[in-house]
Amino acid sequence: MVVFRVKQKGILMAMSELSHLLNLIELEQQAAQSGFNGLAYGVSQHEFITARMENIGRFASRVEAIVEDKDEAARLIVERLK
Repeated sequence: MVVFRVKQKGILMAMSELSHLLNLIELEQQAAQSGFNGLAYGVSQHEFITARMENIGRFASRVEAIVEDKDEAARLIVERLK
């Protein structure tokens, strides 16, 4: 069982937001991977993948803010992306 300390939010709301963010990270990672195999080449492909990675970074920062522990946030994200 994982226990989280949550800032300024009810636990259920924070857990729901956490789950949503982890889903978004997973979807962005899948989109970035598909960018390698897509029809776009060169700069447009690079821009597409870069945008996905930037989104992942923003979502990961929000996960860290909810969990209040950088290592735990990283663990949750890695577990989701396995």
